[in-house]
Amino acid sequence: MAFLRLRNASVSYSEGREVLHDISLDIEEGEFVLITGPTGSGKSTLGLCLAGLLPEVVYGQITGHIELMGVDPRVEGARAALRASVGMVFQTAESQLIAFTLEEEVAFGPENLGLSHEQVVHRTDEAIAQTGLPHLRGRRTSRFSGGEKQRTVIGAALAMEPRLMVLDEPLSNLDPQGAHNVAHCIKRMNEERGVTVVLIEKDLDLVGPLCDRLIVIDGGRIVADGPPEEVLIDGAMLERSALKQPEVVWLAMEMRRRGWLPAGRLPLSAQQLTEGMGKSESQPRPEPVSTSVATGGRSADRPPAVEVEDLVHLYPGAEHPALKGVSASIDPSEFVWLVGSNGSGKTTMVKHFNGLLKPTTGSVRIQGRDVRDLKAQEVCRLVGHVFQNPTEQLVCDRLLAEVMYGLLSMGLDREAAARKAHESLAQVGLDSRADGFTFNLSKGEQTKLVIASVLAMSPALVVLDEPTHGLDAKTKRDILRIVFEANRGGTSIAFITHDMGLLASKDARVLAMGHGEILADTTARRLFADDALMREASIVPPPIAQAGVSLGIGPVLTGEEALGLLQATGGPATI
Repeated sequence: MAFLRLRNASVSYSEGREVLHDISLDIEEGEFVLITGPTGSGKSTLGLCLAGLLPEVVYGQITGHIELMGVDPRVEGARAALRASVGMVFQTAESQLIAFTLEEEVAFGPENLGLSHEQVVHRTDEAIAQTGLPHLRGRRTSRFSGGEKQRTVIGAALAMEPRLMVLDEPLSNLDPQGAHNVAHCIKRMNEERGVTVVLIEKDLDLVGPLCDRLIVIDGGRIVADGPPEEVLIDGAMLERSALKQPEVVWLAMEMRRRGWLPAGRLPLSAQQLTEGMGKSESQPRPEPVSTSVATGGRSADRPPAVEVEDLVHLYPGAEHPALKGVSASIDPSEFVWLVGSNGSGKTTMVKHFNGLLKPTTGSVRIQGRDVRDLKAQEVCRLVGHVFQNPTEQLVCDRLLAEVMYGLLSMGLDREAAARKAHESLAQVGLDSRADGFTFNLSKGEQTKLVIASVLAMSPALVVLDEPTHGLDAKTKRDILRIVFEANRGGTSIAFITHDMGLLASKDARVLAMGHGEILADTTARRLFADDALMREASIVPPPIAQAGVSLGIGPVLTGEEALGLLQATGGPATI
């Protein structure tokens, strides 16, 4: 009998709308299953079903057959039987942390199982070691980085010695190195302890090579289910499901088509690709590729859109400053990527651009004027800010009213504000829903609405703080299109991201931050060619850049670029 079994299962919530339709699947014990799909496809609901949280913990109606480790979770008392066998990790680690220190957090579950002191200590020590956290013993969890918090939650679940672990997008809020560490921690948990893993995630580049099986859900239905190397070759299906085929997979398919790659299992990662070529993974690294970067065109009569000089910021009660004498500028019409680890100072720096934070020492100038000399209303007109969580910025019930809100506060009459708001909503593709409710929108749509509200104010500079995190590939492309269009229209852009794959979409300056400082003012290719810089900034290059280095063509940004360079040299065999 299957470890987990669903037959013709459908799920609906209180409003009666079906979120999952006629789902049938078996998962065997010890499998590592990746579930992916577009935003709102039903992935999280399926995860809740498989964890046994529906319908007792999370209210919902399930029809059809469901059997988890031989138990139907709808039967009274079934959840108690499953509790010790299932671990659940949610997207936001903070929502699951309850103790002050690492040891207290990890030991909490075993203690509540009534185990002896010796058993609790043994399980705690083992879980901390397996998640790579011994160096954090005795430290407060509130001071951990995002990746450390996520691994702490996983460790706490592991200490319960579950047979099944369900993880709902645990990587989406992490910096590249943190995401890499957590993903491989999950893989070790599966391989070394035999835990059955159900991972819900959109990052196919990172987790595709780690799983045994890939399930794609779209519209509440399973549209693909099989080994990842078979599912990921169907680029058309992935595109229909708002997903992006990994660049390495596309390149491997093209190389095999040209006879450059032998038959066999399709490579899903840079390492697998180079192993398939019979090459060593560590090829000599070429010199960084020179790139031309447009810098907006500063002139004597056009001061920078924003400029910070010797900027220091110390948060109240903090021992060390979050910013340590940072100096940087962004020119008119310039686009700048800001990258670096969680806690590197990116968000702290950009919050000074629009006066959300005041410098401890140092200066901030907007279009040549010291921000301390500007009124709040003036700063809002000059600098727009899009936060990571769009709901933090929504203040009105209706879309049109939301965009008009800022315009009216600027002094526009209602007719002019409405006209401008409709234009801005059309720019982001939401004008047809102008009279709709803001909180009926998906997260991606809410982000577009916030961008519309900001752009309607015609600011000189727009700051976007990880606006694409947790979104599917199609919604990411939509948001990038909107932002790039605004940049072409003359708006300066400061775009914070942990998604290194996005850097391929626009050849622009990259400010890499770490430890409250700007580590480098560079480009994507130079960044991905500098191992020491990437380590210091906690950056892991995209798999396609790793593949380019291994193939001897340098840190390329796309599969098409890699293929073109390989063709120009007669194929990889001659490199």
